[in-house]
Amino acid sequence: MKAKLIDKIKSECERRKISQRKLASLVPVLTHDRVSKIFNGQVGHMTVDKLIEILSHLNIRANISFRKSKAA
Repeated sequence: MKAKLIDKIKSECERRKISQRKLASLVPVLTHDRVSKIFNGQVGHMTVDKLIEILSHLNIRANISFRKSKAA
C-alpha cells in the first residue's frame, strides 16, 4: 500500500513539476530529508497516515478498499 501511495505522490510531483524541497514546504513538519527518503524508497519510518496527508496537501484523494481473500 505504501508503494502505491508513494508512486502517486511522485507522479503527481513530476506532473506538476514540484521539487522535493517544494513538497516539503507544502506539508507542515515534513523536511526535505524525509521527502528525499520517501522518493528513494526508504519508507520504513513513514506511516500510511503521513503519506495520505502528503497526498491531501497535493489535493489528491486516496481511496483504500478491502477485499476478502480467496480461501486456499
